[in-house]
Amino acid sequence: MSNEAREKGEEIKKFSSPHFLKKEARMKPEGIVKRVIQKRKPQDIVFLLWYGDRKGKDVDLLVILKDGIETNYYEMAEWDIGEASNEDFKRRLELFDPTVTEPLVNGVLLLGNQKKLDYLKKNFLAVHPSDKAIKFLFKRAHEELKNAIVFFEGQLLLFALLDLSFACSYFEFARHYQNTSKIGPISFSELLAQRSGSTLEKVVCVFKQAKLGHKISEAKVYSLIQEVRKMIRGD
Repeated sequence: MSNEAREKGEEIKKFSSPHFLKKEARMKPEGIVKRVIQKRKPQDIVFLLWYGDRKGKDVDLLVILKDGIETNYYEMAEWDIGEASNEDFKRRLELFDPTVTEPLVNGVLLLGNQKKLDYLKKNFLAVHPSDKAIKFLFKRAHEELKNAIVFFEGQLLLFALLDLSFACSYFEFARHYQNTSKIGPISFSELLAQRSGSTLEKVVCVFKQAKLGHKISEAKVYSLIQEVRKMIRGD
């Protein structure tokens, strides 16, 4: 395993403790808040957003922290926790980064000022992504594909599939915004519905299977990487 792959894997696993992942915290807002504030001081949190399929077993969170606090991203078991500084959150909204647009548009506020969040949402929904934003999304697709290859070479197949799903998502979001005149963001579920039978749907399906504990062969992951590489790089 390469040092780069090992370091990425260790960073993602930081919160993977049994204490943090207790089942009784699942899907209950008060339980989710309790777990998060064990790791982050409430006064440091600007917004805590719970998004995704809130009726399912996964817990998808975005934590917006005050500027100047180190942020991380954690993917483990049934918890998916993203963090961003307040300044970076606003910057990434302008770039239509789906890791922040999805929680803003479809998320539920668990901590923070609802009026301030509504103001952000109102202004964000009234614009069309700029050329800069579309270029950013295409660039992130290339970066996540590179990350997926690093994980694959380090035999971290679940993380490879995670970043491969990010690569496909960024690419499809960019392509959608490039070809539409509608203002505001599209949700991931809407995008996936539009791309039925696509490489994106295929990668997401395999990632979900892997996350549930199904064995996914290296050959299968390698095949998906080649398919995504061809889609994104055109080679």
